[in-house]
Amino acid sequence: MPNGKSNMFLYEGEVGTHKFYDGSQHPWEFKHIWHLEPSLTDPDTVYAGAEDAALFKTTDGGKTWKELPRLRGVKGNLWQPSAGGMELHTIILDPKNSQRIYVAISAAGAFRTDDGGLTWRFINRGLKSQYELPDPDAEVGHCVHRITLHASRPEVLFMQKHWDIMRTDNAGESWTEVSGNLPTDFGFPIDVHAHEPETIYVVPITSDSLHYPPDGKLRVYPSKTGGKEWEALSKGLPQKTVM
Repeated sequence: MPNGKSNMFLYEGEVGTHKFYDGSQHPWEFKHIWHLEPSLTDPDTVYAGAEDAALFKTTDGGKTWKELPRLRGVKGNLWQPSAGGMELHTIILDPKNSQRIYVAISAAGAFRTDDGGLTWRFINRGLKSQYELPDPDAEVGHCVHRITLHASRPEVLFMQKHWDIMRTDNAGESWTEVSGNLPTDFGFPIDVHAHEPETIYVVPITSDSLHYPPDGKLRVYPSKTGGKEWEALSKGLPQKTVM
């Protein structure tokens, strides 16, 4: 809760519009599903992330779905699509706390609920978006590409942002950059080693306008120290003109 102000919101009726590309208000349209995340304990419960950004849930194996609408109550009228749309593309269920869920939205940011979706808060403190937002410290509007965690430490998350590799050690209360010596910190995927919680992997690409790896050589970069120090792995990957 930066500056002593709560960033938790209750849902009060239907959230009607969000920002469009030109800054005008636009009706919500649920037209694509970007991510499915099954419950860790119940085989009939699954969460779905949609475009426009919304979170849906089924408890009967997909026969019926209901939105968790309070997520869009977290300043949803200020959310705005990125170049690829406004999609809820990441859903993470805390393996040690069944009531805690993390989601990531392009381009709104990262959000967390601690009560199964009744209330939500943005967890974007420490994210910088100097190229995308007039206010680089804005509470919402950050273009998060992916978030991941290791089941043994669900309070430690790693993020591939539009620019920057980020890390939090307190469940998103604050983030720090760990891009270190990467050739570029723009990319889309990020993941954690199955047995090594401090080993993370990213695949950098040149920039937000040049969607190919630096020098046209495809490389995966692991960090065995949770960020900052990275090495390039290229054996078996294309190394000529990957554009």
